[in-house]
Amino acid sequence: MNTITRSRRLAALRDFPDFRQLWGAHLISALGTGVTTLAIPLLAAVLLHASPVEIGVLTALNAVPHVVFSLVAVL
Repeated sequence: MNTITRSRRLAALRDFPDFRQLWGAHLISALGTGVTTLAIPLLAAVLLHASPVEIGVLTALNAVPHVVFSLVAVL
């Protein structure tokens, strides 16, 4: 597939309001996830004066919902 065809397909997708809403929702969700991933350990360090070990545990706990819900989804 050449570049012209790819750009025409992307331009055609931008004409659909449902695609724009889906893309916008995904963009906002990804931005919120990124801010949360950065903000929670930062707030723990600055406001609660957490140690590096506590911040590491807090960061590791972010993965717990993914593990738990993936196990439930498999069963």
